Amino acid sequence: MFFVYALISTIGYAFQSSLMVGYYRLLDTLSAITYRSLSLGFTMLPLALLGYIYGPNNLIPFIPTILLAGLLTTFAYWARALSYCVLPVGIAVGICEALKTIAVIICGVLFLSEFLTTTQLSILGFLLITIVILGILKERNDIPVNVLPIKGSIYCLVYGIFNALSIAMIANASRSIHPFLVAWSWQLSAGVFGLLIALIRGKLGRSSFQIVSKKDTFKITIYTSPSVIGTGFFALAISLGPIAIVSAIGTLTIVITTILAFYIYKEKLHLKQWILLILIMLSICLLKIIH
Repeated sequence: MFFVYALISTIGYAFQSSLMVGYYRLLDTLSAITYRSLSLGFTMLPLALLGYIYGPNNLIPFIPTILLAGLLTTFAYWARALSYCVLPVGIAVGICEALKTIAVIICGVLFLSEFLTTTQLSILGFLLITIVILGILKERNDIPVNVLPIKGSIYCLVYGIFNALSIAMIANASRSIHPFLVAWSWQLSAGVFGLLIALIRGKLGRSSFQIVSKKDTFKITIYTSPSVIGTGFFALAISLGPIAIVSAIGTLTIVITTILAFYIYKEKLHLKQWILLILIMLSICLLKIIH
């Protein structure tokens, strides 16, 4: 069942990413991800309430773990957003997803004793290669003015390591208390940390938290709402199955966003890209069959 939960989560995240791309480019990167997390802290309240009523709800022993996971998530997504500023978005997404999945595999072994078979690792390796190639082949409509490959790669590495560590922590907590309650507190803490960091940055003479209009705040809340499904079902998935497999399924986000860009933004897809999309989906199917 965790496989289905992971697929539902991926679809939610993909729609949110496509809807929020305009605000990610318009706002300061830290402010944009903070708005996303804070809005989820509000829209996920019904799920949190369900988790509190129907599941184990003793959150107190896991508060330090969830707070640390929230802080790591804030830095992870800030680093990912910064990578878009110095790398073409397609390449940045491909590298970020590949490095995150590798880091998640390692964290799964070290912290959760989740060992994968040689066949599973081989399929994951093939999957990550196709993801990176797909990112490289993506249309270059959004190349930054200053492309900085080394700096961009460091941002992607920071994203991969920090996000993997936070996923391992959230998986551990979700296996003891209701995943919906964990997911809500995780996103809320990430938003609070993002806000605090932005305000501290402002006190130091740099750009502070960027305030938007009520209309934009409402639109951001609507645009991030698919992540209610994405985050909730992600926590469900990692509470039941190996975090490396869930993370691998999550790479389908790039497939869904590529297809959405084809239909919504009329981005051209060439034969090589369609072949890669099919290979990625077949790899996910193989993981399902083998698992």
